[in-house]
Parts: sequence; C-alpha cells; structure tokens
Amino acid sequence: MNQFPDLPGIRSGGYSYPGVLRVGGPSQGGQPAVRMQIGFYNPKDTRQRPAGLYTVQFNIDVRGIANPVFKFLNPTAKVTFSVEGNSVQRRLSVANGASISGVCDTVAVEVVDETDFLAPPGPPALPLEYQVTISVAPYPRPSSGTPPFLRGSASVIAVAGGATTLLAVPSDAGANSVLVFASPSGGGVPLVSQEDMNTITLASWTPNNTFVPLFPQAGNISLGNLGPALSNVNYNVLFGIDG
Repeated sequence: MNQFPDLPGIRSGGYSYPGVLRVGGPSQGGQPAVRMQIGFYNPKDTRQRPAGLYTVQFNIDVRGIANPVFKFLNPTAKVTFSVEGNSVQRRLSVANGASISGVCDTVAVEVVDETDFLAPPGPPALPLEYQVTISVAPYPRPSSGTPPFLRGSASVIAVAGGATTLLAVPSDAGANSVLVFASPSGGGVPLVSQEDMNTITLASWTPNNTFVPLFPQAGNISLGNLGPALSNVNYNVLFGIDG
C-alpha cells in the first residue's frame, strides 16, 4: 500500500490514495512514508490543458489507536508541484483538513511520521498504526485565515532571561510567514526578530498570535527574553507555507 504509484492523468473529479503510517516512523519499525504521484497532462489527449490549479488535502484517521496519549501525532508532507519538468517543493504539517494548492501538470506527495513525543507513558509496547489519506482534486483550496503551516521545532523552546535562541527558517518548504506563540513566566519578556544569515536584524516584534510576513532574505528567527535572569519564555513556532 505504500508503494509510489504513478497514476494516470485526470481532469475532473479527483483522486484519493490511502496509506498506513506507524507512530514513531522508521525509528519504531514503521513504514517510512506514504507516497503518491499523479500526472494530469497527456499530450496525446486534446481535451486536456498543459497545467492547472490543483489542491492536495489530507485526512488522518487515528480511531485504531486506543490510548489517547498517542492520538496527537505529527506527520509531515512534502508536496512537489511540477510544470513541464520544473518543480517547486512545499512542506507542511499534516492534520485533518490540511490542504495546499499549486499549479502543476504533475504532483508528487510524500507523508512521513515525525511524532517526537512517545513519553509518557513511553513508547508503545505494540506498534501503533494510523491511516493517512491523500486526496487531489481540481480548483484552489478554500479561503481561510490560517495558511498551510510547518512546525518550526519538534518541541517547546525555552529561553531564559537575557538569552536568545535562533531557529532556522526552512529553505525547502516555501515558508513566507511565521507565527510565534510565547508563554512567559517569572517576569519573562518575549521579543522575536527576523535576521538574515549575517545576523542583521530585519524586523522585531512582540508575539501577538498572528502570522507575520517573512522577508525574502530572512534566514533565522531570533527568540529572545528581555526579562530577569530567573525568568523564562516558552516558544512555539509555526511557519506559514505558500499555497
């Protein structure tokens, strides 16, 4: 079920492909990926256009996992849109309802499990599998205030008073904005900045739970704490993905 099918072209309706992933991915002996690839254009068929706008959407079914601790998973998708052999890549975190659109005559999708927390209560005694469904259909994704997004880190980033932590902007995902959640304690004062690769600050702001556009030259997100030494700020970062 996890082979890489090269499917025939479609111009209407759509296509849906199911697969199975294991919690913990290859490190737990699970399937490394669920993959599919579709070509929409057949040059011998005059009814078809060379390229069109398509939406890839995802469904995650965890009903087969009884323990609620393991129902909160982190699969990540790599979507490659191609037009006449020229490709652009997007990466996004996958949840029920996640979707992304792009112009293409061929699209390839790969979903891998990147669940980073298996404790408590610890890794499952038996392998835990869940269903992943990849659907592709014509037309753009529904308009929404929340873009496709990619988790910026595997876990919460803690920054002590007077300290700064750098988080790299993913260069292979199509990131064009960033959303930073900050939770200060002990008098912590959060401050976020965009920096280029020479650590020159491009913009700074106090996190306000909204997506902030990324400068094209932004290479790092600086997560700072202007509070006293014993204070703390916990950060979570999501990168908005074009599409």
